[in-house]
Amino acid sequence: MKMQIFGQEEHPKILALHPMLADGQSMVRLAGSLQEEYCILAPDLSGQGADTGEFESGSKEAEALFSWLKGKGWLELELVYGASLGAAVGMRLLAEKELSVKTVVFDGCPLFKNAPVLTLLLQRMYVKKQKKAREIEGIANKRMTAIYGEVFGPAMAKSFVSMSEKSLKNIVAACGKCDFPTYPEALERRMFFEYGEKDFDCRMGKKNLARYYPRASLKIRKGYGHCQFMAEQGERYEAVLREYIKWEKTAGGKGS
Repeated sequence: MKMQIFGQEEHPKILALHPMLADGQSMVRLAGSLQEEYCILAPDLSGQGADTGEFESGSKEAEALFSWLKGKGWLELELVYGASLGAAVGMRLLAEKELSVKTVVFDGCPLFKNAPVLTLLLQRMYVKKQKKAREIEGIANKRMTAIYGEVFGPAMAKSFVSMSEKSLKNIVAACGKCDFPTYPEALERRMFFEYGEKDFDCRMGKKNLARYYPRASLKIRKGYGHCQFMAEQGERYEAVLREYIKWEKTAGGKGS
């Protein structure tokens, strides 16, 4: 995990956790001018972006993040927002009792209790696609940019081609199992989950949010796939984040 800091360190902190294969700078682009008011912490998770390490597990990434935050004395966060893999890591991080978080926004959060068969099938699929991406120069960039645009596409393609097969498999596994930590009621009421209507995580997300986090809020973006609304919005996504931050301040944690 390689941390990047944007904005003034004395400002309130925002932690931005990128989706599978992307990088921290992609998430900062979504924050727009928020970095003028907040200090944005945007790590490249292991094996992705500028980090050349091995991705072992979602739990290891969460532990590394917490250790870094604790070392800096930054245990109070105004906002944690993450997508896909970043949301899966964020779910684990939020279980740290020493951490104080005001608002949480997760897009395309994988909320599978345990999906070993699906995980195995996806691992095989991604390994096959990675092999093809290495054989045909430019194909990964073309396909990922077509789906996720210029905000995420190029960074995702670069990581996809360069990361190890082990990291790739472990990343898929990290999204295939959620331990569903118990959070304080006040935090649960300030958790916002978004899914694209066509997102393969949407159905299970709706089901398990109702079961495990009934006080959290759910938003379905019609016509979009996995994390596509966020990617398409680009810097305009800042307005979405501001609305959630504003909700927290005006609603006083009473829920939606």
